[in-house]
Order: sequence, then C-alpha cells, then structure tokens
Amino acid sequence: MNKSNIIHYYQGGDPLSYFLLHPSTGAWEKHVLGPDLAKGQTLQLIVDGGVWKATVLEQQEEREGGKEGGWGLLGEAVAPGFDYRDMKFGREEEMARAFPQHLEKLRAYLKPMGTDG
Repeated sequence: MNKSNIIHYYQGGDPLSYFLLHPSTGAWEKHVLGPDLAKGQTLQLIVDGGVWKATVLEQQEEREGGKEGGWGLLGEAVAPGFDYRDMKFGREEEMARAFPQHLEKLRAYLKPMGTDG
C-alpha cells in the first residue's frame, strides 16, 4: 500500500494483473493492464492512495500460446511524489485480521510471518 495516488501505465510485453483490496469496504478487484482493449485490458490504471495492491504477470494459461518466461513493462506516475517511508508491505498476520474473507487469494502476495521489510 502506498499513501499517494499512483497511475500505472502499460508499456509492453505480456499483460499484467493488478489485484486491489480496498480497506474501507473490503472490496477485491482485478484489473488487467495490456494492449488488447477488446479483451477488456486497459493501458493505464489509477490506484488511490491507501489501497492495497499486488501486480503479477497474467497466469501462464492466459498468456498467448502458453509460452514460458513472460515479461511485462510498466511505468508509474505518483502524486504527491513517491517516498519509501510512505509504502507498506502486506503481512500475513495483519491481512488475516483485517480481511479474513480474502486471505487465501492474498496469501501469494504477502510477506510471510516473521520476515522483515
């Protein structure tokens, strides 16, 4: 989670899945940044400050031809400016308390219990 709003721009490569979790409502969303607008992909996404997010390449079976070793390139614009002190990583124990209904979906994107950073 970041305190600032961030605009994410798709630049190239394979599509990227964004998973967003809104702390105020507990709502879970998935957005895909990529070049195929006909499939519902978008070229940019605005994520409000305070929203938890994770970004990964689209699942292997969803990529064209099931090819190995995909890549994706994105750019970001942050307002106000980015500061590492304003960023927080999701930790399993914290997210389990706050969002137990989403824990299984979140687990792959969380810092495990007992890790720093």
